[in-house]
Amino acid sequence: MGIKDRITGLFSSEKEQLEFSYREAPGKFRERKTSELERAESRKNELVDRSRELSKEIEESLDEIKGYRDSEDLDVVEDVAENFYQSRKRLLEDLNLSDDIEKHLEDLQDFLEDFNDVTRKEGAVMKRVEKNSENLSRALQKTVEHRDKLENFLEKDYKHVRKLDEVKQEVNEIEEKESSIKELEKELEETDTGEIEERIEDLEKKIEDLKNSEEWKEKNSLKSKKQKLQEEKDEKISRINTDISKLERGLKKTIYAVENSETGFEGDLSKLKGLKDHSFRENTSVTEELREAEKIVEKEDLLGERQLEKFSSTVKEFSDLDSRVQKISVLEEEISEVEEKLSEYELDSRLEKLEKKLASARKDLERKKDEINSTREDIENMKDVKQESLENLEKALSHELNAEVELKDEN
Repeated sequence: MGIKDRITGLFSSEKEQLEFSYREAPGKFRERKTSELERAESRKNELVDRSRELSKEIEESLDEIKGYRDSEDLDVVEDVAENFYQSRKRLLEDLNLSDDIEKHLEDLQDFLEDFNDVTRKEGAVMKRVEKNSENLSRALQKTVEHRDKLENFLEKDYKHVRKLDEVKQEVNEIEEKESSIKELEKELEETDTGEIEERIEDLEKKIEDLKNSEEWKEKNSLKSKKQKLQEEKDEKISRINTDISKLERGLKKTIYAVENSETGFEGDLSKLKGLKDHSFRENTSVTEELREAEKIVEKEDLLGERQLEKFSSTVKEFSDLDSRVQKISVLEEEISEVEEKLSEYELDSRLEKLEKKLASARKDLERKKDEINSTREDIENMKDVKQESLENLEKALSHELNAEVELKDEN
């Protein structure tokens, strides 16, 4: 490349185009920031080593006040100085500076805060002690200045190392998302509704075959017969009850007249009372009592002309009550016979069991479909999150590498 090309490249507004797999991002970053990373690593080691040197310097300076003897032989001063020495000696013994630079700074900061945390009495005594030896104060001051250098280093020169760690972390998270997506896709492939659908088809076929069977037809024929017999029986009972309702007013007046006056009644009054209460089965031989009641109603003028006419015509209907009740009994016997035959069939029980199994299978199918839909949603959501992470990583790399970075997703 000639000088002209290099100058053109320096002042060109177009950024370099970089395309690589997102998995290569840490390596590409390290490759393009090699010098910065190496300088940062070298400087980090220097600072870590310097921290340890300063801790030794503090320890040596602290040893100078061991067994301090006050010029005025003040015991209280000597005691405070000895306590200060012992407590700070323990701090130094417990000091374990991490190789991780951020934790290293934190350890050093905690140490300085604890070391310089003095009471008013300790402060006064240490000023007196420092007149004989200022080494400890200078060592502490150098350590504070060193801490400031560490902070400045972390804020400026170490940012590329931190950014590399962030890139690695982001790539790991994308890979984890990719792994989760593959697991869910495999789970989706292994989730099959075919078995449940076959079970449903089989049950539906069994139900259809059962309902089309000769046995089922015979049972339905019996049910139809029972229904017709029941309807005929209900109709006959209804007619009798309707007729009784037509007699009800005349019967009430007749019964009242017989019980509350000197009106004579030669029949069984209890039969009329039972009939009035629609207990016709127990009073089938009530014809004579009704005819006598008709005479009383007419003689005593208990009903109006039209009501009397209705009462009299209805009384005639009860001339064959015994026969009508007998027909009802015959129908009931026929119904019982049909019911007995129906009881021999187990079709309803078999159908109920099949339908319960079918309902359960359909619920299983719905649950399985819900699981599949839920897994698909999870996959799509995870893909969206992964894509967002890729785009964020692209932006970060483009900024850090001063280029147009495009990350390839190989999956």
